Formats: sequence, structure tokens, C-alpha cells
Amino acid sequence: MGGEHPPMSGSEKDMLTGWLRHARGTVDLKCEGLGAAGLKNRPVATSDLSAIGLVRHLTNMEVSRLHWLAGDESKMPWGADDFDVDC
Repeated sequence: MGGEHPPMSGSEKDMLTGWLRHARGTVDLKCEGLGAAGLKNRPVATSDLSAIGLVRHLTNMEVSRLHWLAGDESKMPWGADDFDVDC
């Protein structure tokens, strides 16, 4: 799942980049071949979660963590509209 296995030990940088590669690869694998309609599909009727919403949310979470690590907590870009398939 996701290609290469993430590292279980090493420097913080090596572990962070390894886990990011693993998570990104897993999301790529799950979204592969879905097309626009498939990315917007909500497989559970009672959920707002779609593949495109998940990708948007994960992207915003990565950006927010970079801001946080740089000491700037004022730019936290995620929100409820992450999962809006019409954005």
C-alpha cells in the first residue's frame, strides 16, 4: 500500500519525508483511475468524505504543519469546505 515502506528509525527529517512519501503514495494509489466523477463520489451516503475532499484536506494539513513548524500558527488553511466537492 503506497509503495515503499516508511522508515521505522532514522533522523527526524528522514522519517518525516519517508512517511509523507508513503501517505502520498497510498492516496495516489487509491485515487488512480477514478476520474472527475469518481473523485467527487461519496461512497457513504451519510458522509461528506470524497476522495477529492480527502486530498484537499491532506494538502491543507501538510501546509498548516509547515507553517506551524516555522512558528506561524496564523495560517491554518483547513476547514469544513475541504470536503466540499464543488470547490
